[in-house]
Amino acid sequence: MTDEKNYARELLDGLAALGRARFGDAVKEYWFHHADLCPACMKRSSGAMKHKGQNAVSLNGFMYRERGVLIGYMLCGPCARKVLRRSSEGEIHKRIERNLIAAYLFE
Repeated sequence: MTDEKNYARELLDGLAALGRARFGDAVKEYWFHHADLCPACMKRSSGAMKHKGQNAVSLNGFMYRERGVLIGYMLCGPCARKVLRRSSEGEIHKRIERNLIAAYLFE
């Protein structure tokens, strides 16, 4: 696993702790989507990218409410920029959620 994914897992640990502190038993577990492909496009590698001239990762969380699982994931640069530009557009979010749920259930 790459350094940025290890770092993302550490951040997700903290996010899960905050979620449990705030929402209690609604967060039963957490899982990090560790596949190399971006869950939005399923084409490019997720992980390190440039944002405003700086090194960055697009670390995100999605609550799979049906199972009480906080799913952490990273996007590739182009998809992260698309999400930032179209934050109110739901289609990319629906695709990400579908792909993450399928990956979680498959594992």
